[in-house]
Amino acid sequence: MPTSCCALNCTNRKDKGSRKKFFRIPAEPGRRAAWLRALKRSDFEQGKKNPTAAWTPRGHERVCSDHFISGNPSKDPADPDYVPSLFNLPTSASCNRSRNPVAKKDRYMRAAKRLRVSSENEAPPTSLNDEEMIADPPPESVETLRDPLPESVETLREQLTKVQEEKCKLEQFCESLQSEADNLREERDHLQEQIKKSSTSASNLTDAKCKLFTGIPTVALFMFVFRLVSDFIAPLKSMCQQDQILMTLMKLRLGLKNADLALRFSVSASTVSKVINRCIPILAVRLKFLIHWPSKETVKRNLPKKFRKKKYSNCRVIIDCSEIFTERPYNLKTRAKTWSNYKHHHTFKFLVGITPYGAVSFLSSSWGGRISDKDITLKSRFYNKVEYGDMIMADRGFTISEELALKGATLVMPPFTTGRKQLPGRIVQDARQISTLRIHVERAIERIKNFQILSQICPLTFAPLLSDSVVICAALTNLLPKLIK
Repeated sequence: MPTSCCALNCTNRKDKGSRKKFFRIPAEPGRRAAWLRALKRSDFEQGKKNPTAAWTPRGHERVCSDHFISGNPSKDPADPDYVPSLFNLPTSASCNRSRNPVAKKDRYMRAAKRLRVSSENEAPPTSLNDEEMIADPPPESVETLRDPLPESVETLREQLTKVQEEKCKLEQFCESLQSEADNLREERDHLQEQIKKSSTSASNLTDAKCKLFTGIPTVALFMFVFRLVSDFIAPLKSMCQQDQILMTLMKLRLGLKNADLALRFSVSASTVSKVINRCIPILAVRLKFLIHWPSKETVKRNLPKKFRKKKYSNCRVIIDCSEIFTERPYNLKTRAKTWSNYKHHHTFKFLVGITPYGAVSFLSSSWGGRISDKDITLKSRFYNKVEYGDMIMADRGFTISEELALKGATLVMPPFTTGRKQLPGRIVQDARQISTLRIHVERAIERIKNFQILSQICPLTFAPLLSDSVVICAALTNLLPKLIK
Protein backbone atom coordinates (compact mmCIF):
# COMPACT_ATOMS: atom_id res chain seq x y z
CA MET A 1 0.00 0.00 0.00
CA PRO A 2 1.58 3.39 -0.96
CA THR A 3 2.46 5.74 1.92
CA SER A 4 0.88 9.22 1.82
CA CYS A 5 0.52 12.09 4.27
CA CYS A 6 -2.76 12.19 6.24
CA ALA A 7 -2.67 15.96 6.84
CA LEU A 8 -5.37 18.07 5.20
CA ASN A 9 -4.57 19.51 1.79
CA CYS A 10 -1.20 17.66 1.72
CA THR A 11 -0.54 15.52 -1.35
CA ASN A 12 2.95 14.23 -0.48
CA ARG A 13 3.53 10.54 -1.18
CA LYS A 14 6.47 8.24 -0.52
CA ASP A 15 7.86 7.63 -4.01
CA LYS A 16 11.12 6.15 -5.20
CA GLY A 17 13.83 8.79 -5.02
CA SER A 18 11.81 11.07 -2.71
CA ARG A 19 13.76 12.52 0.24
CA LYS A 20 10.71 13.29 2.35
CA LYS A 21 10.28 11.45 5.62
CA PHE A 22 7.02 10.03 6.93
CA PHE A 23 6.29 9.50 10.63
CA ARG A 24 3.72 7.36 12.42
CA ILE A 25 1.18 8.96 14.73
CA PRO A 26 2.51 8.35 18.29
CA ALA A 27 0.94 5.63 20.43
CA GLU A 28 1.24 7.57 23.78
CA PRO A 29 -2.28 8.79 24.66
CA GLY A 30 -1.34 12.39 25.52
CA ARG A 31 0.95 12.96 22.61
CA ARG A 32 -1.39 11.11 20.24
CA ALA A 33 -4.26 13.40 21.19
CA ALA A 34 -2.03 16.47 20.68
CA TRP A 35 -1.08 15.26 17.20
CA LEU A 36 -4.74 14.64 16.27
CA ARG A 37 -5.72 18.11 17.46
CA ALA A 38 -2.90 19.64 15.43
CA LEU A 39 -3.92 17.74 12.30
CA LYS A 40 -7.43 19.30 12.54
CA ARG A 41 -9.19 16.50 10.73
CA SER A 42 -12.87 17.43 10.45
CA ASP A 43 -14.07 13.97 11.34
CA PHE A 44 -12.09 14.17 14.59
CA GLU A 45 -13.75 17.49 15.43
CA GLN A 46 -17.10 15.97 14.67
CA GLY A 47 -16.23 13.13 17.01
CA LYS A 48 -16.54 15.51 19.95
CA LYS A 49 -20.17 15.88 19.16
CA ASN A 50 -20.68 12.29 18.14
CA PRO A 51 -18.11 9.94 19.80
CA THR A 52 -19.18 7.03 17.69
CA ALA A 53 -18.10 8.92 14.55
CA ALA A 54 -14.67 9.99 15.93
CA TRP A 55 -11.71 9.62 13.52
CA THR A 56 -9.44 6.88 14.73
CA PRO A 57 -6.20 6.22 12.82
CA ARG A 58 -5.95 2.64 11.68
CA GLY A 59 -2.17 2.40 12.08
CA HIS A 60 -1.02 2.99 8.50
CA GLU A 61 -1.45 6.79 8.58
CA ARG A 62 1.72 8.89 8.27
CA VAL A 63 2.65 12.58 8.61
CA CYS A 64 5.34 13.90 6.30
CA SER A 65 8.35 15.99 7.31
CA ASP A 66 6.93 19.15 5.66
CA HIS A 67 4.68 19.69 8.71
CA PHE A 68 7.62 20.02 11.14
CA ILE A 69 9.82 23.09 11.38
CA SER A 70 13.07 21.10 11.65
CA GLY A 71 11.79 18.32 9.41
CA ASN A 72 11.67 15.80 12.30
CA PRO A 73 9.35 15.42 15.32
CA SER A 74 10.73 16.02 18.83
CA LYS A 75 9.97 14.19 22.05
CA ASP A 76 10.41 17.38 24.12
CA PRO A 77 6.98 18.84 25.04
CA ALA A 78 8.51 22.33 25.03
CA ASP A 79 9.77 21.97 21.45
CA PRO A 80 7.42 23.37 18.75
CA ASP A 81 8.13 20.17 16.79
CA TYR A 82 6.54 18.11 19.55
CA VAL A 83 3.44 18.18 17.29
CA PRO A 84 3.16 18.98 13.56
CA SER A 85 2.64 22.72 13.16
CA LEU A 86 3.05 23.58 9.47
CA PHE A 87 -0.15 23.09 7.46
CA ASN A 88 -1.50 24.48 4.21
CA LEU A 89 -4.65 25.92 5.79
CA PRO A 90 -6.36 29.28 5.06
CA THR A 91 -5.15 31.70 7.77
CA SER A 92 -5.24 35.47 8.16
CA ALA A 93 -2.27 37.39 6.89
CA SER A 94 -1.92 39.25 10.20
CA CYS A 95 -0.84 36.18 12.17
CA ASN A 96 0.60 37.26 15.53
CA ARG A 97 4.01 36.29 16.77
CA SER A 98 2.84 33.70 19.22
CA ARG A 99 1.04 31.74 16.53
CA ASN A 100 3.95 31.80 14.11
CA PRO A 101 5.57 28.31 14.49
CA VAL A 102 8.85 29.37 12.94
CA ALA A 103 9.24 32.25 15.33
CA LYS A 104 8.31 30.01 18.21
CA LYS A 105 11.02 27.56 17.15
CA ASP A 106 13.58 30.39 17.02
CA ARG A 107 12.70 31.51 20.52
CA TYR A 108 13.02 27.95 21.77
CA MET A 109 16.47 27.53 20.24
CA ARG A 110 17.72 30.89 21.68
CA ALA A 111 16.49 29.93 25.15
CA ALA A 112 18.17 26.57 24.92
CA LYS A 113 21.42 28.25 23.88
CA ARG A 114 21.29 30.66 26.81
CA LEU A 115 20.62 27.81 29.18
CA ARG A 116 23.53 25.82 27.76
CA VAL A 117 25.97 28.78 28.16
CA SER A 118 24.87 29.45 31.72
CA SER A 119 25.17 25.78 32.68
CA GLU A 120 28.68 25.61 31.22
CA ASN A 121 29.73 28.65 33.34
CA GLU A 122 28.19 27.37 36.58
CA ALA A 123 28.81 23.61 36.36
CA PRO A 124 31.80 21.49 35.25
CA PRO A 125 31.71 20.32 31.65
CA THR A 126 29.57 17.27 31.01
CA SER A 127 28.94 15.02 28.05
CA LEU A 128 25.40 16.24 27.38
CA ASN A 129 24.37 15.67 23.82
CA ASP A 130 22.21 17.79 21.58
CA GLU A 131 19.05 15.85 22.30
CA GLU A 132 19.38 16.55 26.03
CA MET A 133 19.96 20.24 25.29
CA ILE A 134 16.97 20.45 23.04
CA ALA A 135 14.86 18.74 25.64
CA ASP A 136 15.21 21.80 27.98
CA PRO A 137 12.04 23.74 28.79
CA PRO A 138 11.03 26.93 27.01
CA PRO A 139 12.36 30.33 28.12
CA GLU A 140 9.43 30.93 30.48
CA SER A 141 10.71 28.16 32.81
CA VAL A 142 14.46 28.63 32.41
CA GLU A 143 14.90 30.45 35.68
CA THR A 144 12.97 27.85 37.61
CA LEU A 145 15.09 24.94 36.23
CA ARG A 146 18.52 26.38 36.93
CA ASP A 147 18.56 25.10 40.52
CA PRO A 148 17.95 21.34 39.79
CA LEU A 149 20.52 21.30 36.97
CA PRO A 150 23.49 20.30 39.17
CA GLU A 151 21.48 17.34 40.44
CA SER A 152 20.91 16.17 36.87
CA VAL A 153 24.63 16.59 36.13
CA GLU A 154 25.51 14.54 39.20
CA THR A 155 23.06 11.88 38.06
CA LEU A 156 24.68 11.82 34.65
CA ARG A 157 28.07 11.44 36.26
CA GLU A 158 26.85 8.48 38.29
CA GLN A 159 25.35 6.93 35.17
CA LEU A 160 28.62 7.50 33.29
CA THR A 161 30.56 5.79 36.09
CA LYS A 162 28.20 2.82 36.00
CA VAL A 163 28.53 2.61 32.22
CA GLN A 164 32.32 2.64 32.49
CA GLU A 165 32.21 -0.11 35.12
CA GLU A 166 29.91 -2.18 32.93
CA LYS A 167 32.28 -1.58 30.02
CA CYS A 168 35.25 -2.87 32.04
CA LYS A 169 33.26 -5.94 33.06
CA LEU A 170 32.25 -6.58 29.46
CA GLU A 171 35.84 -6.20 28.29
CA GLN A 172 37.01 -8.71 30.90
CA PHE A 173 34.20 -11.06 29.92
CA CYS A 174 35.12 -10.73 26.23
CA GLU A 175 38.77 -11.49 27.04
CA SER A 176 37.75 -14.62 28.96
CA LEU A 177 35.51 -15.69 26.07
CA GLN A 178 38.34 -15.11 23.59
CA SER A 179 40.74 -17.15 25.72
CA GLU A 180 38.17 -19.95 26.02
CA ALA A 181 37.59 -19.86 22.24
CA ASP A 182 41.34 -20.15 21.61
CA ASN A 183 41.56 -23.14 23.95
CA LEU A 184 38.61 -24.79 22.20
CA ARG A 185 40.25 -24.23 18.80
CA GLU A 186 43.47 -25.85 20.01
CA GLU A 187 41.51 -28.79 21.46
CA ARG A 188 39.57 -29.15 18.19
CA ASP A 189 42.79 -29.17 16.14
CA HIS A 190 44.32 -31.73 18.49
CA LEU A 191 41.26 -33.99 18.26
CA GLN A 192 41.16 -33.69 14.49
CA GLU A 193 44.82 -34.68 14.34
CA GLN A 194 44.15 -37.69 16.58
CA ILE A 195 41.15 -38.73 14.46
CA LYS A 196 43.24 -38.40 11.33
CA LYS A 197 45.99 -40.58 12.81
CA SER A 198 43.55 -43.21 14.08
CA SER A 199 41.43 -43.33 10.92
CA THR A 200 42.01 -45.96 8.24
CA SER A 201 43.38 -44.21 5.18
CA ALA A 202 46.30 -44.55 2.82
CA SER A 203 47.34 -40.98 3.65
CA ASN A 204 48.45 -41.87 7.21
CA LEU A 205 50.02 -45.28 6.58
CA THR A 206 53.22 -46.25 8.36
CA ASP A 207 55.43 -49.23 7.63
CA ALA A 208 53.98 -51.09 10.63
CA LYS A 209 50.39 -50.36 9.62
CA CYS A 210 51.13 -51.22 5.99
CA LYS A 211 52.53 -54.63 6.93
CA LEU A 212 49.63 -55.32 9.29
CA PHE A 213 46.86 -54.21 6.92
CA THR A 214 48.20 -55.35 3.54
CA GLY A 215 51.09 -57.79 4.09
CA ILE A 216 53.39 -55.43 2.17
CA PRO A 217 56.44 -54.66 4.31
CA THR A 218 56.85 -50.92 3.56
CA VAL A 219 54.83 -47.93 2.39
CA ALA A 220 57.26 -47.51 -0.52
CA LEU A 221 56.33 -50.96 -1.85
CA PHE A 222 52.65 -50.14 -1.34
CA MET A 223 53.08 -47.03 -3.51
CA PHE A 224 54.87 -49.21 -6.08
CA VAL A 225 51.83 -51.51 -6.22
CA PHE A 226 49.52 -48.49 -6.39
CA ARG A 227 51.40 -46.99 -9.35
CA LEU A 228 51.04 -50.31 -11.20
CA VAL A 229 47.24 -50.16 -11.04
CA SER A 230 46.42 -46.46 -10.61
CA ASP A 231 45.74 -45.93 -14.34
CA PHE A 232 43.13 -48.70 -14.35
CA ILE A 233 41.11 -47.71 -11.26
CA ALA A 234 38.77 -44.74 -11.40
CA PRO A 235 38.41 -42.58 -8.26
CA LEU A 236 35.04 -42.45 -6.52
CA LYS A 237 33.37 -39.47 -4.87
CA SER A 238 33.62 -41.12 -1.48
CA MET A 239 37.04 -42.80 -1.92
CA CYS A 240 40.31 -41.99 -3.60
CA GLN A 241 42.28 -44.57 -5.61
CA GLN A 242 44.78 -45.28 -2.84
CA ASP A 243 42.01 -46.02 -0.33
CA GLN A 244 40.38 -48.41 -2.81
CA ILE A 245 43.64 -50.37 -3.14
CA LEU A 246 44.12 -50.31 0.63
CA MET A 247 40.58 -51.56 1.22
CA THR A 248 41.02 -54.42 -1.27
CA LEU A 249 44.31 -55.54 0.25
CA MET A 250 42.84 -55.33 3.76
CA LYS A 251 40.02 -57.58 2.60
CA LEU A 252 42.58 -60.15 1.44
CA ARG A 253 45.06 -59.78 4.29
CA LEU A 254 42.69 -59.54 7.27
CA GLY A 255 39.65 -61.31 5.82
CA LEU A 256 37.35 -58.53 7.10
CA LYS A 257 33.66 -58.46 6.32
CA ASN A 258 32.30 -55.78 4.03
CA ALA A 259 30.36 -54.16 6.89
CA ASP A 260 33.59 -53.83 8.90
CA LEU A 261 35.41 -52.22 5.99
CA ALA A 262 32.46 -49.90 5.42
CA LEU A 263 32.75 -48.61 8.99
CA ARG A 264 36.52 -48.24 8.79
CA PHE A 265 36.40 -46.20 5.56
CA SER A 266 33.09 -44.40 6.25
CA VAL A 267 31.35 -45.72 3.14
CA SER A 268 28.41 -48.00 2.48
CA ALA A 269 28.68 -51.79 2.30
CA SER A 270 27.54 -51.70 -1.33
CA THR A 271 30.46 -49.39 -2.16
CA VAL A 272 32.87 -51.83 -0.49
CA SER A 273 31.49 -54.72 -2.55
CA LYS A 274 31.70 -52.67 -5.73
CA VAL A 275 35.31 -51.64 -5.08
CA ILE A 276 36.49 -55.17 -4.21
CA ASN A 277 34.78 -56.80 -7.18
CA ARG A 278 36.40 -54.28 -9.48
CA CYS A 279 39.89 -54.06 -7.95
CA ILE A 280 40.72 -57.74 -7.40
CA PRO A 281 40.77 -58.70 -11.12
CA ILE A 282 42.80 -55.58 -11.96
CA LEU A 283 45.35 -56.29 -9.21
CA ALA A 284 45.65 -59.93 -10.32
CA VAL A 285 46.40 -58.95 -13.92
CA ARG A 286 48.86 -56.19 -13.00
CA LEU A 287 50.73 -58.19 -10.33
CA LYS A 288 50.94 -61.52 -12.15
CA PHE A 289 54.35 -60.58 -13.58
CA LEU A 290 55.78 -60.95 -10.07
CA ILE A 291 55.18 -64.72 -10.34
CA HIS A 292 57.99 -65.38 -12.78
CA TRP A 293 59.45 -68.68 -14.05
CA PRO A 294 63.22 -68.00 -13.96
CA SER A 295 65.76 -69.46 -16.35
CA LYS A 296 68.11 -72.30 -15.41
CA GLU A 297 71.06 -69.94 -15.21
CA THR A 298 69.21 -67.63 -12.81
CA VAL A 299 68.22 -70.54 -10.56
CA LYS A 300 71.75 -71.94 -10.42
CA ARG A 301 73.26 -68.51 -9.82
CA ASN A 302 71.03 -67.96 -6.78
CA LEU A 303 71.05 -71.56 -5.54
CA PRO A 304 71.21 -71.75 -1.70
CA LYS A 305 74.00 -73.69 -0.02
CA LYS A 306 71.63 -76.49 0.96
CA PHE A 307 70.99 -77.29 -2.72
CA ARG A 308 74.58 -77.02 -3.96
CA LYS A 309 75.32 -80.69 -3.45
CA LYS A 310 75.74 -82.53 -6.71
CA LYS A 311 72.68 -84.59 -5.98
CA TYR A 312 70.26 -81.61 -5.89
CA SER A 313 72.12 -78.92 -7.84
CA ASN A 314 69.75 -79.32 -10.83
CA CYS A 315 66.64 -78.66 -8.75
CA ARG A 316 64.46 -76.21 -10.72
CA VAL A 317 61.26 -76.08 -8.72
CA ILE A 318 59.58 -77.52 -5.64
CA ILE A 319 55.85 -78.15 -6.07
CA ASP A 320 52.97 -78.86 -3.74
CA CYS A 321 49.20 -78.41 -3.56
CA SER A 322 47.13 -76.48 -1.03
CA GLU A 323 43.40 -76.42 -0.35
CA ILE A 324 40.99 -73.68 0.73
CA PHE A 325 37.80 -74.55 2.58
CA THR A 326 34.53 -73.38 1.07
CA GLU A 327 30.83 -73.51 1.84
CA ARG A 328 28.77 -76.46 0.74
CA PRO A 329 27.53 -75.80 -2.82
CA TYR A 330 23.85 -76.16 -3.66
CA ASN A 331 24.48 -77.85 -6.99
CA LEU A 332 25.05 -81.59 -6.63
CA LYS A 333 27.69 -81.81 -9.36
CA THR A 334 29.60 -78.90 -7.91
CA ARG A 335 29.27 -80.42 -4.47
CA ALA A 336 30.85 -83.66 -5.74
CA LYS A 337 33.69 -81.84 -7.50
CA THR A 338 34.61 -79.75 -4.45
CA TRP A 339 34.59 -82.61 -1.91
CA SER A 340 38.09 -83.45 -0.65
CA ASN A 341 38.68 -86.92 0.76
CA TYR A 342 41.94 -85.68 2.25
CA LYS A 343 40.41 -82.71 4.14
CA HIS A 344 36.93 -84.26 4.52
CA HIS A 345 35.45 -80.93 3.53
CA HIS A 346 34.42 -79.01 0.44
CA THR A 347 37.55 -77.25 -0.81
CA PHE A 348 39.23 -75.46 -3.70
CA LYS A 349 42.71 -76.70 -4.68
CA PHE A 350 45.64 -74.96 -6.34
CA LEU A 351 49.19 -75.95 -7.28
CA VAL A 352 52.19 -73.91 -6.10
CA GLY A 353 55.76 -74.10 -7.36
CA ILE A 354 58.71 -72.29 -5.77
CA THR A 355 62.34 -71.87 -6.76
CA PRO A 356 65.05 -73.30 -4.49
CA TYR A 357 65.52 -69.84 -2.94
CA GLY A 358 61.79 -69.62 -2.00
CA ALA A 359 60.17 -67.34 -4.59
CA VAL A 360 56.80 -68.41 -6.03
CA SER A 361 57.50 -69.22 -9.67
CA PHE A 362 54.37 -71.16 -10.66
CA LEU A 363 50.73 -70.94 -9.61
CA SER A 364 47.73 -72.73 -11.06
CA SER A 365 44.10 -71.71 -11.12
CA SER A 366 41.74 -72.96 -8.41
CA TRP A 367 40.11 -76.33 -8.96
CA GLY A 368 37.61 -78.45 -7.03
CA GLY A 369 39.05 -80.30 -4.09
CA ARG A 370 38.30 -83.68 -5.66
CA ILE A 371 41.02 -83.30 -8.31
CA SER A 372 44.21 -85.31 -7.71
CA ASP A 373 47.72 -83.87 -7.56
CA LYS A 374 48.58 -85.62 -10.82
CA ASP A 375 45.54 -84.23 -12.67
CA ILE A 376 46.02 -80.67 -11.45
CA THR A 377 49.66 -80.80 -12.57
CA LEU A 378 48.54 -81.86 -16.02
CA LYS A 379 45.61 -79.45 -16.37
CA SER A 380 47.60 -76.48 -15.12
CA ARG A 381 50.10 -76.97 -18.00
CA PHE A 382 52.98 -77.28 -15.61
CA TYR A 383 54.83 -79.62 -18.00
CA ASN A 384 55.11 -76.81 -20.55
CA LYS A 385 57.54 -75.06 -18.17
CA VAL A 386 59.78 -78.09 -17.64
CA GLU A 387 63.03 -78.37 -19.64
CA TYR A 388 65.52 -81.17 -20.27
CA GLY A 389 67.70 -81.94 -17.26
CA ASP A 390 65.42 -80.26 -14.71
CA MET A 391 64.90 -81.79 -11.29
CA ILE A 392 61.41 -81.43 -9.80
CA MET A 393 61.00 -81.95 -6.08
CA ALA A 394 57.53 -82.98 -4.86
CA ASP A 395 55.57 -84.96 -2.27
CA ARG A 396 54.54 -88.61 -2.54
CA GLY A 397 51.15 -87.75 -4.05
CA PHE A 398 52.71 -86.49 -7.29
CA THR A 399 53.07 -89.70 -9.30
CA ILE A 400 54.31 -87.86 -12.36
CA SER A 401 57.71 -89.46 -12.94
CA GLU A 402 56.67 -90.86 -16.30
CA GLU A 403 55.34 -87.52 -17.57
CA LEU A 404 58.55 -85.78 -16.48
CA ALA A 405 60.67 -88.49 -18.09
CA LEU A 406 59.10 -87.62 -21.42
CA LYS A 407 60.48 -84.11 -20.93
CA GLY A 408 63.92 -85.37 -19.90
CA ALA A 409 63.37 -84.27 -16.32
CA THR A 410 63.58 -86.24 -13.06
CA LEU A 411 61.29 -86.37 -10.05
CA VAL A 412 62.66 -86.35 -6.51
CA MET A 413 60.30 -87.23 -3.68
CA PRO A 414 60.37 -89.14 -0.37
CA PRO A 415 60.25 -92.95 -0.76
CA PHE A 416 57.06 -94.91 -0.24
CA THR A 417 56.89 -97.03 2.91
CA THR A 418 53.93 -99.18 1.93
CA GLY A 419 54.73 -102.91 2.23
CA ARG A 420 58.10 -102.27 3.89
CA LYS A 421 58.80 -102.98 7.51
CA GLN A 422 62.01 -100.97 7.57
CA LEU A 423 63.84 -98.78 5.07
CA PRO A 424 67.57 -99.04 4.46
CA GLY A 425 69.75 -96.46 6.20
CA ARG A 426 70.80 -94.80 2.96
CA ILE A 427 67.17 -94.35 1.83
CA VAL A 428 66.21 -92.96 5.24
CA GLN A 429 69.06 -90.44 5.03
CA ASP A 430 68.01 -89.37 1.53
CA ALA A 431 64.39 -89.07 2.68
CA ARG A 432 65.47 -86.76 5.50
CA GLN A 433 67.45 -84.55 3.13
CA ILE A 434 64.51 -84.38 0.68
CA SER A 435 62.08 -83.52 3.48
CA THR A 436 64.46 -80.84 4.76
CA LEU A 437 64.53 -79.19 1.32
CA ARG A 438 60.93 -79.82 0.36
CA ILE A 439 59.66 -78.19 3.57
CA HIS A 440 60.33 -74.76 2.06
CA VAL A 441 57.38 -75.08 -0.32
CA GLU A 442 55.13 -75.52 2.72
CA ARG A 443 56.65 -72.40 4.25
CA ALA A 444 55.91 -70.53 1.04
CA ILE A 445 52.31 -71.78 1.08
CA GLU A 446 52.09 -70.67 4.72
CA ARG A 447 53.16 -67.19 3.63
CA ILE A 448 50.39 -67.17 1.03
CA LYS A 449 47.84 -68.39 3.56
CA ASN A 450 48.81 -65.65 5.99
CA PHE A 451 46.30 -63.71 3.92
CA GLN A 452 43.26 -64.57 6.00
CA ILE A 453 40.88 -64.66 3.05
CA LEU A 454 42.54 -67.99 2.09
CA SER A 455 42.51 -69.39 5.63
CA GLN A 456 38.80 -68.85 6.23
CA ILE A 457 35.86 -70.72 4.78
CA CYS A 458 35.40 -69.09 1.41
CA PRO A 459 31.82 -67.93 0.75
CA LEU A 460 30.31 -69.18 -2.49
CA THR A 461 29.72 -65.56 -3.51
CA PHE A 462 33.49 -64.99 -3.38
CA ALA A 463 34.36 -68.11 -5.41
CA PRO A 464 34.55 -66.26 -8.80
CA LEU A 465 37.29 -64.03 -7.31
CA LEU A 466 39.22 -66.81 -5.56
CA SER A 467 41.75 -67.59 -8.33
CA ASP A 468 42.58 -63.88 -8.74
CA SER A 469 42.88 -63.51 -4.97
CA VAL A 470 45.40 -66.40 -4.82
CA VAL A 471 47.43 -64.72 -7.59
CA ILE A 472 47.51 -61.43 -5.66
CA CYS A 473 48.50 -63.09 -2.38
CA ALA A 474 51.27 -65.17 -4.03
CA ALA A 475 52.59 -62.13 -5.94
CA LEU A 476 52.75 -60.03 -2.76
CA THR A 477 54.71 -62.75 -0.94
CA ASN A 478 57.42 -62.34 -3.58
CA LEU A 479 57.88 -58.76 -2.32
CA LEU A 480 58.91 -60.12 1.10
CA PRO A 481 62.53 -60.94 2.02
CA LYS A 482 64.02 -64.20 0.75
CA LEU A 483 62.56 -67.33 2.27
CA ILE A 484 65.81 -69.32 2.01
CA LYS A 485 69.16 -67.61 2.52
